[in-house]
Amino acid sequence: DKKEERRLLEFVPHKDLGETGLTAILNLYFPPKLEEGMDEDDGVTVRINKRLLNTWGKSMEEVYNRALLDLMEKEPVQIADTVKQVVDSPENIELRAGELFLLTNLSATKGANVLLYPNLLETITKNIDTNLYIIPSSIDEVLLLQGSDGIDGVRLQIMLNRGNDVCRE
Repeated sequence: DKKEERRLLEFVPHKDLGETGLTAILNLYFPPKLEEGMDEDDGVTVRINKRLLNTWGKSMEEVYNRALLDLMEKEPVQIADTVKQVVDSPENIELRAGELFLLTNLSATKGANVLLYPNLLETITKNIDTNLYIIPSSIDEVLLLQGSDGIDGVRLQIMLNRGNDVCRE
């Protein structure tokens, strides 16, 4: 809810991501000392607040840029077409009108973060001359769909709203 979000943003350093309507909030992840029967999900995540930034003597921009560089190094982009053929690099992707592509990271965990990677969308769209629709699927992935004669933003929004309504019932 918007009221709760505004209250949170009073205390948490954040970065508005242009015209996307998205806001980046940083978390610090402490992986567990892995023992038998444990996995990396057993770690602890701490939200970075303004007090931590002051203690570190760092700005939001400095911490955000460092975190983004680390994320890009540890979690490279993965793109798969509808038959799940993974493409090694966004430079090699060839979007085809009317086909869904899955955009995530190497681990497919919190893969929607790849939308933050600089120049990624420009790289993907450099060879297309129609709209590219980005459909949030989960925190782990987003779907990419190139516009075509039968696919436009209005029709796509109606279809997605109907699907969401069915899922809520």
